[in-house]
Amino acid sequence: MYNHRSPLIRTVGVVLSSAVLVQIGLVAWGRHHAPAPASQVAVAAGPVLPARDTKSATRLGPAMTRIGYKLNAVADGAEVPRLLLHSMPSNMADVTNLSRRKAVFLRVMLPLVLKVDEAVAAKRARLKDIASAIRTGEPLSNEDMGWLGTLAENYNVPWNGTANMQVVRRLLYRVDVVPPSLALAQAAMETGWGTSLRARVYHNVFGLTFAADNGKEAVLASFPNLLAAVRFYVHTLNTHPAYAAFRRIRAEARARGGHLNGERLALALEAYSEIGRTYVHDIRTLIRQNDLTRFEHAQLSKPDDETAGGQI
Repeated sequence: MYNHRSPLIRTVGVVLSSAVLVQIGLVAWGRHHAPAPASQVAVAAGPVLPARDTKSATRLGPAMTRIGYKLNAVADGAEVPRLLLHSMPSNMADVTNLSRRKAVFLRVMLPLVLKVDEAVAAKRARLKDIASAIRTGEPLSNEDMGWLGTLAENYNVPWNGTANMQVVRRLLYRVDVVPPSLALAQAAMETGWGTSLRARVYHNVFGLTFAADNGKEAVLASFPNLLAAVRFYVHTLNTHPAYAAFRRIRAEARARGGHLNGERLALALEAYSEIGRTYVHDIRTLIRQNDLTRFEHAQLSKPDDETAGGQI
């Protein structure tokens, strides 16, 4: 955990409109805002894990195993169930065996990361379809034009209301996924594998902060649920000026036709913490030591198999 160090640039200085907040699924946060209880959050359809299992880290691991959710199986190509937990179990520290605690944490976070990446990938696919239409001179529908304008606003890309390849290319540069290995490593580092107060109470699993109204201090962000925190983390890497190098390296990997490698992309995250290169080194070491790259090709189960249980 990096609780003893203040972030230099996490989300400090990010200014988002209310439209953007709605678009990326964030509805409430702030220094003193209490997270919404599970009863106030929509529950996904599908098989249900009992609340007594999802709220207890010591019970959650065996419960996930019972539904066939095992990390080794995922690494071998098994689908990841759409187990979208609302909150991190409050007693993660009670899992005293570190290997078991890590397994619980990774199985909580992986479906959430993949869910967000899935949504981003769908936008990227639609962008590519629009790019093809522009190249062939096919006129865009009003729906596509409206969607393109909203996307440009949400991703801080200037747009003059006309469909052109320049704006689409700039959007494709930003609208892309974050490798699961990187997201998992940063969440593990920032929360001590889910044991920190910010993770358990405020659903803040990435050490995210906001600029205070006076612009002179960083305010710890509070999110309504874990998925909202993951959405904001991915959106931040995709839009904040501090992570332009991250987006450049990712785009270069795409241009070469290669897959996205979290350990390599971590090299561009010196701005994520005030300790800079040391933070990058620690994240890359965590990825290697825990073999997190084995999850970079993980896939969610089909959408009609959303697993609930105090979830979103």
